Amino acid sequence: MENDPDLVLDHRQPIRAAVQQLNFSSNHRLGGCRLSRADCEIVASALKSNLDLTDLEIDQIDGRGSFGDSGMKHLCEILESSICKVKRLRLNYCNLSETSCASLVSALKSNPSNLTELDLSGNDLKDTGLAKLCGFLQTSICKLQILRLERCKLSEISCASLGSALKSNPSHLTELDLSENNLKDGGVKQLSGFLQSPLSKLQTLRLIGCGFSKDSCASLSSALNTNPSHLTELNLSRNEDLKDDGVKQLCGFLQSPLCKLQTLNGCGEPERHTPQSTESSAGRPKAPGAQGDPRSEGTKAGPAPETRPHQGRRRDSHEEAPQPPPCRRPGEPRGRVRGPRRQPATPK
Repeated sequence: MENDPDLVLDHRQPIRAAVQQLNFSSNHRLGGCRLSRADCEIVASALKSNLDLTDLEIDQIDGRGSFGDSGMKHLCEILESSICKVKRLRLNYCNLSETSCASLVSALKSNPSNLTELDLSGNDLKDTGLAKLCGFLQTSICKLQILRLERCKLSEISCASLGSALKSNPSHLTELDLSENNLKDGGVKQLSGFLQSPLSKLQTLRLIGCGFSKDSCASLSSALNTNPSHLTELNLSRNEDLKDDGVKQLCGFLQSPLCKLQTLNGCGEPERHTPQSTESSAGRPKAPGAQGDPRSEGTKAGPAPETRPHQGRRRDSHEEAPQPPPCRRPGEPRGRVRGPRRQPATPK
């Protein structure tokens, strides 16, 4: 079998056969592939058996719902390998605990320089698990750009550990998502040290449903005023206690000439989604009864109404006048029907 030094597969293609080819290749790149738990077992076996394998680049490991604590062994073997380069690691909703986090951090610290995206959303890491993860985040060779920790059961204690770690190594991270964690006002204060660092290049900050009040906006505005030039997206949706006072606190940051913010969501209201219009429907009036048409409000979908003119309905200008039905003179039998009377000829 010929070696394929640079194998790139589309994510729609089956990857089991390609992964098995690792046993016959010295350089391999799995571009566009998503490795599951079973695939990781094959890759880990190939890393042990193929002594000629010198370079393995994996575009993405996506183990949604398939790993758990027991399935981390083979994944960690891949991450620890010096010849393996994993760019994006997505383990969201994989049933991982703080125990898994300790194993994962140990593996990442062994070979951290290629990883640019880490998504651990939906796992019960808790404060103790995140504290272990911070041991990886604060290393100088960590090049992580995207960190997503949504719904990880974190508290303001986690923010203290995270803020300290990111402040030690802030220059690479561009996106941070801590949504749906009970961080409260104290959490934002703990993150302020990282946000106001002149080395911070953060562009996207998502803090959806974190239990913030107007006090959080004051801390956030003060931190962002110190370093406002990089942030382009801020999402504070589903923090109902912000209210008008919280928005006023943010105005000091928003009116700064250095503020480059392009997207601001939330500020006390639920997140809204606006349906996108397609190019084919742009400028085209909607038919009566179509969804979103004001004329269809309060009516149920059904067959189209008849267009035949009838009594009591206003006739449009383009419709022809209705013709009278055939008439019968008094005394004529019912079988004999006369047509409409002829109009008298107009004199020339």
